[in-house]
Amino acid sequence: MKYSGKIVILIAEIRSSLAKRQVFRKIFVYIAQNLTGKLSAHAYVCHLSVSHTLRGEQVKAADKRVKVSGLATEKGFCQKAFIIGITFEFGKNRAAVFLCEFMFNELSKMCMDASMELLLIDPKINLRVGKNTPNELFEYATHMTKKGLGFPQYCNDDVVVPGLVKLGYDIDDALDYTVAACWEFIIPGKGADIPNIETMDFPHIVSDVITEKLEECDTFSELLDYVKNAIQAECDRKIENRKSFKNPPLPLCSIYMDGCTNTLADMYNNGVKYTNFGCHGAGIANAADALAAVKKAVYDDKTVDKKELLCALSNNFEGYAKVRNILKSYPKMGNNDDYVDDIAIELMSEFANDMNNRDNGCGGIWRAGTGSAMEYIWKGEKYPATADGRLAHTPYSSSYSPSLDANTNGLLSVFKSFTKFDLTNIING
Repeated sequence: MKYSGKIVILIAEIRSSLAKRQVFRKIFVYIAQNLTGKLSAHAYVCHLSVSHTLRGEQVKAADKRVKVSGLATEKGFCQKAFIIGITFEFGKNRAAVFLCEFMFNELSKMCMDASMELLLIDPKINLRVGKNTPNELFEYATHMTKKGLGFPQYCNDDVVVPGLVKLGYDIDDALDYTVAACWEFIIPGKGADIPNIETMDFPHIVSDVITEKLEECDTFSELLDYVKNAIQAECDRKIENRKSFKNPPLPLCSIYMDGCTNTLADMYNNGVKYTNFGCHGAGIANAADALAAVKKAVYDDKTVDKKELLCALSNNFEGYAKVRNILKSYPKMGNNDDYVDDIAIELMSEFANDMNNRDNGCGGIWRAGTGSAMEYIWKGEKYPATADGRLAHTPYSSSYSPSLDANTNGLLSVFKSFTKFDLTNIING
């Protein structure tokens, strides 16, 4: 059988330089012995994301040449990352073939089997998938999902690649994306992106607007406009505050990045192709749920008046249990309910429009995202009660997911709620 398109393998980052070289040489032998005779005649170059210590080495596999490309590093996180992706180029048709073909080999399975046996959350497993990924692979991956480790993380090429292109990444680079730290998308060997430099606190913004503007708003649309204006102002503030940001030079990492040695420039001083910033988006579900509750309780059903709601929030619902129960009973993200999902779309659209592709002052642009990392806990600990019924100093929703105490109608309803927005427009991770 002739294989064509993308063959995926998983490669562990190993601290020992000697052990690292021994492992990767074994991988090259595996490729030469098992894949060379099965490649399409058009598959003439293989890019393998591995340790930067092997950059520039080339290993011949019969008539094919395996070329090692570098692994983008992000402040030490590379030691924890499993990198996925051997990609075979098809000349000018590379993009189309990459998006249409998906292969999974024995080495991939060995790594995933080891992870399931050891039950460790590091090294992380990131699995690139798409609309043509075989059902058998999804079924196999669910065995790891059921272990409860949070892995594999499924990266949807059909969303990620077009989203990166919208942000100005060349198509060839976007096709070679990998995952930094948790789930932020970066380009190995070509980028000094900092995808977690800021976080948009959606519940904070929404709650501040409710506290300051609710009594003067005769309609919900007026309140929502104030929220959008506040998001825009917060984006402007974050972008302005970071224009003077300077990252310390990283000469050792820089020598393994494309372009730095040719230009004699550090990776954080215009030495690499991409120097973009990313802004997380914390608590989107809480923010949308809160606005939906206000819309329903105050404007549509009129079950709670404005002053009563504001008093309940300022007192962390103490003495206002009835008000809290009313707010908690209204639509929540994760149930495929347009009443609340459409509000979330409005918030994310405003965020993406105000943040994406704006100059970051360091030769790159900004990227909006839906992740929160640990901010859903850290920011939640500092913030008072919110109009979705959340109590003060409790966590927000984690990254792009329902509020922690929201009742949902099952996984399919959650998927439908959270995929209504065009995620190619909010692709930081």
